[in-house]
Amino acid sequence: MPSIRDVLIEKQQLATVQQDEEELARLKASASLMSKAKASKGPLVAGTLKETVEANSRGKPIKQQSKGKNEEGIDTSKTCISRKRGVFDGTVQNMHLNWKHRELVKILVNGKNFAQVKHLAISLEAESGGVLISVDKTTKGYAIIVYRGKNYQRPQTLKPRNLLTRRQALARSIELQRREDQMKADKDFEDKDLILRVDDALLEDDNVEVEGEEAYLETYSSGDEEDDAAFTDMA
Repeated sequence: MPSIRDVLIEKQQLATVQQDEEELARLKASASLMSKAKASKGPLVAGTLKETVEANSRGKPIKQQSKGKNEEGIDTSKTCISRKRGVFDGTVQNMHLNWKHRELVKILVNGKNFAQVKHLAISLEAESGGVLISVDKTTKGYAIIVYRGKNYQRPQTLKPRNLLTRRQALARSIELQRREDQMKADKDFEDKDLILRVDDALLEDDNVEVEGEEAYLETYSSGDEEDDAAFTDMA
């Protein structure tokens, strides 16, 4: 029967052999990786998700992303439609015509403020059946971007019947501009009239103050003359 010392020596020898075999395997793996790295065009990297994807993609053709497509696959080749008359039937018609070839459409509008443009964008979304993406400020006004939707179906009637026609929208725009100019002129007139009334009131106050000072000076002068006369009589 082997002694305890012999058993320990045998286990130590087996552990040494196993370590040598593992070291040899690591060296072979390292040499294999070095040879692959030299054959590759770039360095072999791994660790983060980005580096792992780059390492796995080496040696494979890169699939080019379609032109005009974003990460979600939505066509971002937007066609600009400039409108100054607000929402009318022709605006919605042009949106559907552009959606035939593109998924997004951009409408350029000249709004007085963001609240007005936002109201216009909501109207376009409701009348066209699309999805409002964004309302952006540009150097030429505001840009409204509307997405046609994933399951877009072109309607039979492109012009909504409840909207104004192009001529009616133009007439409305002219009338609104006329009213705005009239209100501005009335406000300017009221401001000028108010300024004139304030100036007149200030001028009257100045006149009253001057008259009061003159009356005080006359009273003071007459009092001095009486005092001089009384002093002369006493003398």
